[in-house]
Amino acid sequence: MYSRAICAAKRCLMFNDKDNIIEESENPASMLLMGIIQSQSKGSKESKESLTDETVQENPISEPSENALEHFIADHESVILKQDSIESAKDRVGSAPEDVDLWAGVDSGSMNAKRLHWWEKLFAKSTIGIEINPGIIRAAKVKSWGSKHEVVQLEEVVVEESHKSDILIMAQLVKQVLQKLKANNTPITSIIGGSDVNLRLLRMPKVSKKEIHEALLWKNKKELHFFNDAPTVLHYIILDEDQSPNANEFYVLVIAVKEELIKSNLEIAERAKALPSKLTIRPIAQWNFMKQIPDQEGNSLLIDVGFESSHLTFYRNNTLQFARELPVGGNHFTKALMQTIFVDDISYLLSWDEAESIKKDIGLPFEPLSGTTPQGIPYSEIAVMMRPVAEKLASEILMSLDYYKENFKVTAYDNVYFTGNSIRLKRLKPFLESAIGQPIHPLRLNQAIALPSTMEENLSAISMDTIGAAMSAGKDLNFLPPKQKKELTFRNAYSKTFSALLILLGILVGSLLFLNKKHKNMEQVLSILNTSLNRVQNENSEYEKLQNERNTLNVTAAKISEETRVDSSALGILKWVSGITPEAIAIEQLSWGNAYSEIELRRAATNQAMKSNGSQPNNSTNDGKELRIKGVVYKDVFYADVHLLNFLSAIEKTGFFAGVQLKEKQRDEIDGSLSFVLIAEKK
Repeated sequence: MYSRAICAAKRCLMFNDKDNIIEESENPASMLLMGIIQSQSKGSKESKESLTDETVQENPISEPSENALEHFIADHESVILKQDSIESAKDRVGSAPEDVDLWAGVDSGSMNAKRLHWWEKLFAKSTIGIEINPGIIRAAKVKSWGSKHEVVQLEEVVVEESHKSDILIMAQLVKQVLQKLKANNTPITSIIGGSDVNLRLLRMPKVSKKEIHEALLWKNKKELHFFNDAPTVLHYIILDEDQSPNANEFYVLVIAVKEELIKSNLEIAERAKALPSKLTIRPIAQWNFMKQIPDQEGNSLLIDVGFESSHLTFYRNNTLQFARELPVGGNHFTKALMQTIFVDDISYLLSWDEAESIKKDIGLPFEPLSGTTPQGIPYSEIAVMMRPVAEKLASEILMSLDYYKENFKVTAYDNVYFTGNSIRLKRLKPFLESAIGQPIHPLRLNQAIALPSTMEENLSAISMDTIGAAMSAGKDLNFLPPKQKKELTFRNAYSKTFSALLILLGILVGSLLFLNKKHKNMEQVLSILNTSLNRVQNENSEYEKLQNERNTLNVTAAKISEETRVDSSALGILKWVSGITPEAIAIEQLSWGNAYSEIELRRAATNQAMKSNGSQPNNSTNDGKELRIKGVVYKDVFYADVHLLNFLSAIEKTGFFAGVQLKEKQRDEIDGSLSFVLIAEKK
């Protein structure tokens, strides 16, 4: 039900293995999914096809065995992928001028990625990406802050031919590389790849998670047979359902890695005491890097010509679509030159070092070149030996391009990038441009990530994979076995707990130091306060004396105020009474009993003036106690009683009199006016 040959023509990557059978939709929408096709070079040419999409999340099996998928299904949690956001940028990638070295790792142009600010570096997270190959070990240390990344250091070491199979020496070399990077407890992502990695895309009906598990278990036993049923670690990812051409179906990406590959990688890492926190595959590492290059709309192709193999990775709108590993690398050119060469009945047999030196010095001598090598071999014979390898590389690339164009409906590429070990091979770039019929741009790493100004160009140009691995996101593919994951989780938890305790201890120590300093400061303050208190106490007695004198003065002032109060005099009282007399009342007579005549009033005024000037009064007066007020209410006579009552109340409120009495009251029958006599007793 699920099977159909993925390619009908032999030129379409020569699919002749039953492992490469999948079900494929005729709907063009299904072609939007990516694929990875890996070819093996062991014995006869055996092709491996596989398909992939967005960033993936690990779903490891518990203990790999011949029933690996069954164990894997038991603890698996699938995930639906979402597309990563892409940052915009002003400058678009351009082609390098011909006179620039092909690896062109460092450029000072405006397209350079932005560096981290000094304050961002303080809080940036450091990560390390490492690739352990038989011939070379590379590592990159990257600082990340949000979406910004900066390379801190790149290291690589070449492994001698006699040491490639020696695990102890390989582990020592890895340890040396990580020591140069000052790895310490920095998270490490290790890249695994090659023919022992296989990816397979399956189209399945929409069912429950349990039914998916059962279906994959059955399919693995009946059809998949990864690596001829060798112990394999499997992951599967449910791709974005929006990309499915059928509403009742979705795509599942199954990724298989030989258990032996994982074990060999971890054995070296464990001996180097550098257990990685993540194992990823090359296409994911390269994609992590490519996602940092701005303005990647449209179709892009990355050609990575490595040491023993090459890799093609296809992108659409900065999303991984398709990838293939080619069984041709830069070392194949060297090996071709190591075959017996006959010139004028003389045979030449070059060593690896001699062949590598000739390759680097001459490059691809396909153009008419005169001269000979130091060994006396004409350049034309060198070209004869190297041409088959170059043509095989071009043929593999063209077959992959044809397959991608046919299945993914692509007619042209907006950008073609060139990177890898052999990017420095002279005339390889124009040869490939002629083969594919499109310009190739050497990948400039500083377009995607900031590089130190002292970075060696030859290192930066071939470190894309390790840099991409170091930029690996938290949910990227991880083939680390469950046992190591548990150990790593425990170690991280222990490290975080220990760090938290250290921070807490630091806070406590800092608090104690702060409190101790505060205590000393308080003692100093207390000493100052005691000194001030003694001074205040000494001054307090003087203050009390002044306070007593002030009280005495206040009493004296009150007496003087009482004595000198102008309003207590007879004239003052009369003025008050005149001032409060209503408009409707006319005062006819004011007198202090029978004694206060006009003469007495003048004497009282004179005595008051003398007191004010500090003189002793010499005129005696008869201070009467009663004020006699005679008047008439002549206006608004209808309310005459009210006006009179208000006047009486106003006199009482002056406070000069103990009481006020209405002595007489008589109303005039003709005009209605009201005559009255009031007697007010002085206090």
